[in-house]
Amino acid sequence: GVLAAAWRLRWSGVKDLLVCADGLEDYAKKSGFLEEWRRTSQRRLKEVMGFLVVMLCCRWLADASNRIWDLQTRERPEIAACFSVSAIMFSAIMYIQLHIVAG
Repeated sequence: GVLAAAWRLRWSGVKDLLVCADGLEDYAKKSGFLEEWRRTSQRRLKEVMGFLVVMLCCRWLADASNRIWDLQTRERPEIAACFSVSAIMFSAIMYIQLHIVAG
């Protein structure tokens, strides 16, 4: 699937974007849509951060409810910390993919 997508992008006229060594912002500046790119980037960052907050809050609330009701399914803090780090990494990847795929 990745190979087919890269091949399709190559033939759709975005070769400059794929080989641009300066970065996506420089490509946007050269193409004349830097301000729109920045507004879109900030909006996507807010969306991704909101998603991250929801993920972390759900996890922490689940752990807190287990502690409040003294359930036997309580997890060690290391597991919650690993989940939090994974959620942050997932959000970073999601932000990058939104930048590249959605344009």
